[in-house]
Amino acid sequence: GNADHFYTTSVAEMYKAVKNIGYKAEPNACYVYATQVGATVPLYRAWSVSACDHFYTTSLKERDNAVAKLGYANEGVAAYVFASQICDAIPLYRLYKPGSSRDHFYTTSFSERNRALNSHGYEDEGIACYVLPIPGF
Repeated sequence: GNADHFYTTSVAEMYKAVKNIGYKAEPNACYVYATQVGATVPLYRAWSVSACDHFYTTSLKERDNAVAKLGYANEGVAAYVFASQICDAIPLYRLYKPGSSRDHFYTTSFSERNRALNSHGYEDEGIACYVLPIPGF
């Protein structure tokens, strides 16, 4: 199976990734915006064919560095999110698994974050951004 974690606001893109590329669909983890509203900022998406890894960041500088120096291709803006904890926004944690199965992993669940760190070889890369929770999730 594919070790990459892929996130999108497009249902069509999600179905294509599942049907044609072998991704596994998972339940929605949070709410983000497909267009820029209010105090939101872009969440940039980049893709590395060689690492089979999608990378998401709100930092244009970090995205440009991944493209210029780490072999990622710019895939534009994935969504619009919050740079700080405003309204009822919750952290979207960013983790990275180094080595042969390189992978960036993002979760709003603190317990899932801790499992990835303690049992699955991921390293903590802090909070990627803030997103809106799904009620009752």
